[in-house]
Amino acid sequence: MLMAYLCWCYRLSTDGHDFFTSYDEVYDSFDAMGLQENLLRGIYAYGFEKPSAIQQRGIVPFTKGLDVIQQAQLRTGKTTTFCSGILHQHDYNVVECQALVLAPTRELAQQIEKVMRALGDYLGVKVHACVGEIIVREDQHILSVEKQY
Repeated sequence: MLMAYLCWCYRLSTDGHDFFTSYDEVYDSFDAMGLQENLLRGIYAYGFEKPSAIQQRGIVPFTKGLDVIQQAQLRTGKTTTFCSGILHQHDYNVVECQALVLAPTRELAQQIEKVMRALGDYLGVKVHACVGEIIVREDQHILSVEKQY
């Protein structure tokens, strides 16, 4: 079976013109990506031993602050790719919401929350999923009053 993995990086250039580029760097291990030690601990504790093809190409562009468009088949590690990038860029000295991930379905939002929690376990990161059919005021309270995100 042929499997395609695409990873495109996008950044607004300083002269105001947009450009796309294919990201060609491939990393054979998580250790080679220059990720924070506690993030690596979370990745390995979650059960990963070696990065998948999409992770080999996609994690580092996220950590460099590039906007990444990635496409791969189901169950190939796309969620872990962007969660790792977000957690690597997180400033752990700032106790407020630093990242917002939008998902089209409740199930995907809950999957992202689960992965983010697991990968961030050794980082002390706080994660909260705001999904429909939950009282909005509870979400507002969690995100603002407790100041733990």
